[in-house]
Amino acid sequence: MVMRWLLTLFGRERKPHARQASASGKEKGADSAFDLDFSQGKGTLAALLPSVEADGARLEAFAGRMSEVPTLPALWQELQAAFTRGESAKAICKLIREDPPLVGKLLAQANALGGKREIVDASQAIVRLGFPAVRSIAMHHFLSALRRSGSSPYPSSKLWRHAMSTSALATLVAKQIRGCDPSVAGTLGLLHDIGRIGINATEKGGLGGAADPERGYLAFEHARFGFDHLQAGVLLARHWQLPQAIQDGIGYHHHPAHSAPDKVPAAVRREVCAVYLADLLSIYFDNGGGHDFIVPPHSGWMALFSGSFDAFAASRVVSKELWRVSCIAL
Repeated sequence: MVMRWLLTLFGRERKPHARQASASGKEKGADSAFDLDFSQGKGTLAALLPSVEADGARLEAFAGRMSEVPTLPALWQELQAAFTRGESAKAICKLIREDPPLVGKLLAQANALGGKREIVDASQAIVRLGFPAVRSIAMHHFLSALRRSGSSPYPSSKLWRHAMSTSALATLVAKQIRGCDPSVAGTLGLLHDIGRIGINATEKGGLGGAADPERGYLAFEHARFGFDHLQAGVLLARHWQLPQAIQDGIGYHHHPAHSAPDKVPAAVRREVCAVYLADLLSIYFDNGGGHDFIVPPHSGWMALFSGSFDAFAASRVVSKELWRVSCIAL
């Protein structure tokens, strides 16, 4: 039922794929290939040039406006620590009850998913929604102060939908990558584009023009702002005093598009891989965060992923998570 609904939503019907995963699992070349069938999804195939040095004066001016961006509350830090430790829904619920408006949002979103009975308890809401969705809803709630009237470069609702779907999918992708921490990947997936949230909070007006698929959107951002969302994101992550692993992940999350795995610090390499593939899938399923470019990963990255990526993209667990995200009101 969920799969049928998603196929209608995304306007796509899966066709038989010519390249199936190796039945024996012994053909390393087949197992590690990036085999996503682009004709089945959304997005424009594109290239991505590496990030270049920012315009120092304009990046410094952006950093000077960080005071306009509110810091994350202590409750967010406590929730993140609880998610990382793998705490139970009951323990997460105990923390969330400190913020009644957040409890109300979780109950509303859980009931929006439907079910045989109405959810009236926060712990039940957490179980129905799942941790990735709870983390996303909480982040959206805590950053409500960043929303403002008037035009901004990136559509806020698209940014958040992309962040939420990338977080949910990164948690799933991480389970296909040996040694990857699903909790860290999910958090990084939620925060990977916070540079654009910071840009929205400090810049006015639209983007203007369109990005060139052969140069990519980082070059487009440099032309518009003097820096890109990677550089902006690292500054915002420092402002929020996020863990170093998250700061590094934000700074490197586009590297799989143009660099070999050894160019990314080993401590976050697998999580960066999970987020990049989840980011790509989000765009593929029409949840782009302001652009529709799809850039296949540099050769070598898929060796970290076990199995067929095309089969993973078509799996029921992916469709279920995307359905959850689509039900979240923004």
